Amino acid sequence: MATIATYDDYHKESVLLMSVSGEPYVLVSEQANVEIELVNDFDKQRHKNQNFGRKKFLGISFAKIDVDFIVLPDDEARFWSEIVPLFRQRGKTGNGPALDVANYQMNRAGVNAVNCVRSKIGPPSARSGRKVSLHLEEWSIGPSKPKPSTTGVEQLGLEPNGLVEQRRARDNV
Repeated sequence: MATIATYDDYHKESVLLMSVSGEPYVLVSEQANVEIELVNDFDKQRHKNQNFGRKKFLGISFAKIDVDFIVLPDDEARFWSEIVPLFRQRGKTGNGPALDVANYQMNRAGVNAVNCVRSKIGPPSARSGRKVSLHLEEWSIGPSKPKPSTTGVEQLGLEPNGLVEQRRARDNV
């Protein structure tokens, strides 16, 4: 039976570090509340005129993560200069670089890179600080379209249709 690593200091569980890929980590919060939603997608296939069906596994959805933390008044300047820019996408089309995360709970679930979908920064309070809520989504490399292959055509000595007519026209001239 496998054992899951536990930590003697439960405060380490709530530490959240983030960075843009390849840059040094920034301490976001030492007491972040992290909730992770992991979803498997199924298609319930039911035949006509039957009461039962079967489930077909479609794959794993991206993990959805909600993070809440408090920014104390002493940390306001660092929050606005170092942390808030991490929440904004820098790409022209909205697909900027992913954020690397270091949080025990997220990393144990297999989430190492995220995109910030939504951030909500509340009003400041002298007593309780500023409440910040983040909605993150797991980042993954998207599928790419395969390039059409012409290696079989070249190996047989054939040419694509358009070039055959061009060569015939050229040879007849």
